[in-house]
Amino acid sequence: MTDSNSSIPQAMSIDMSQPNDVNTSSILQERLIDAEYKIWKKNTPYLYDFVMTHSLEWPSLTCQWLPTVKTLSTGGAGGSSSGGTGSSTNGGGANGANGANGANGANGSSTAVNSSMGDGAAAASASTIGVGGGATASSTASGGGGNNVGQDQTSAAAEHSILVGTHTTGEQNYLMVASVNLPLNEQVVKDTKDTLSSDTNGNNNGTNGDVNGDTNGNNNKDSEEEEKPVATFTSANYDEEKNEVGGFGHAPSAIGKIEIRMKVKHEGEVNRARYMPQNHFIVASRGPAPEVFIFDLSKHASFPDENSAPQPQGVCIGHDGEGYGLCWSPHKEGMLITGSEDTTVCLWDVNSVTKGPGSSGTTSTTSGTQINPLATFRSHTEFVEDVDWHHRDENLIGSVSDDKSIRIWDVRKGNTSESVHTVLNAHKGDVNSLAFNPVNEYLLATGSADKVVSLWDLRNLKNPIQNLIGHTDQVYQVEWAPFNESILASCSSDRRVGIWDLSRIGMEQTPEDAEDGPPELLFLHGGHTSKVSDFSWNRNDEWSLVSCSEDNVLQVWNMAEDIYMDDTMSVDEEDGDGDEMGDDELGDDELE
Repeated sequence: MTDSNSSIPQAMSIDMSQPNDVNTSSILQERLIDAEYKIWKKNTPYLYDFVMTHSLEWPSLTCQWLPTVKTLSTGGAGGSSSGGTGSSTNGGGANGANGANGANGANGSSTAVNSSMGDGAAAASASTIGVGGGATASSTASGGGGNNVGQDQTSAAAEHSILVGTHTTGEQNYLMVASVNLPLNEQVVKDTKDTLSSDTNGNNNGTNGDVNGDTNGNNNKDSEEEEKPVATFTSANYDEEKNEVGGFGHAPSAIGKIEIRMKVKHEGEVNRARYMPQNHFIVASRGPAPEVFIFDLSKHASFPDENSAPQPQGVCIGHDGEGYGLCWSPHKEGMLITGSEDTTVCLWDVNSVTKGPGSSGTTSTTSGTQINPLATFRSHTEFVEDVDWHHRDENLIGSVSDDKSIRIWDVRKGNTSESVHTVLNAHKGDVNSLAFNPVNEYLLATGSADKVVSLWDLRNLKNPIQNLIGHTDQVYQVEWAPFNESILASCSSDRRVGIWDLSRIGMEQTPEDAEDGPPELLFLHGGHTSKVSDFSWNRNDEWSLVSCSEDNVLQVWNMAEDIYMDDTMSVDEEDGDGDEMGDDELGDDELE
């Protein structure tokens, strides 16, 4: 298992079992979190292909990748690069991420790390910018004089979109769409072990990080300086309006930036928001009110008028309390299920709002078209925390509750008070989340307040087939990877996002590895300094995730490829061929 926080040095281990008072405990906890975060920043170049941190104005309890992707391009005939002389930046050093704490960054500022491309970065103002690269330094040219006329237009990045919301009291809340530009896979072209050099004579040859060129100019360093690369930037790269350093490799492009592109007024805080798979413009949301809101984003302006009121296209009326559980049917357009504090699960058909002749006039009203549930399932005895739709059987849905039970329902059954399968006391605490496997029709995952992620076989629900132990606080969300049936992720109140690989269950471990967790715990993302509320897998970019925490931080990240590749390197190390890998590992003395 790879923990992005590695291990806390002994000097930083704090016993808070019996603090003198509450204030002392809070101070010690803050120091521990700060120590963990500093270690995470130091390990970032070795554990991630890229990390981007964005400080939202208000915290978000929900985040989900939208399916839209737009390829961006750089270069092209007639284009010219800025600056008269190119400047180089060095990345990959363990000390290159010494910016301000990402959790306390300036509102609306974005920061980025790109380790696969060997890009470096430096902290500017209140922004936190990590570094990328391997164990040795790499240089990339930024800027550069001259004209790019005649060069082929190349794709540098792809623009992805994220659905988020706000969670604040006393202020207007919004459902928002943010854009983030991710590097294309073909941009990662150089082994990060190699020390790269870039042409700084104004030829702008450093775009892809594969720049074995001339070093005439300002890039001449003695051998001692090359051993300790320092991430640098020029004032030309700094955007004063956005308080951030531009792009990967400090290119003038927008790669790595996270920007809010759309805001839709929402009644109350956004507890959760999810788009409809068949039409990503249709979004359902939950808030503190019992109603479920349906928005058609194509009928809203990018930014609303200040004096306008929230205008959902539809309002689902049927619950008596607030809720979080929300899931669209992957099989039938317009079918939605929701869970609530009132202990019920409701089934809705919103097609009357999203299409049909009667839906055209709904945008002019504040309340929207009212929708009544098709069915209300009543069997839980406490708050229904989450719901999910089976990926193979269009008639099966699942729900979990604070009553510690799992219930599987058949939407065709006339008796809505009886579930087809019930697991009582499935966990020792509240069950917060469930997810059906998208490929294996019998596999189900649940996350609970008892800190455990459990795997269940729908053919025999008497006991879980496996308990995944790795979190140290309650688990909020679980979600299967869309590209691999054996990969599962979970987020927790312990400030971590865990990545699990079920194919590693039962794999032999050394005693040292066993101390870090079970073999199936592939990776722990430790970039957050507060409870992680939600996360989402990117269906258009494998291994890329977005996660949000209660301290306003939104992070987009992709773990290093070496972590999830087959264990070929481990076999080589056992045969005595793994000396090269050992040079990249951080020792305890380097972490102190």
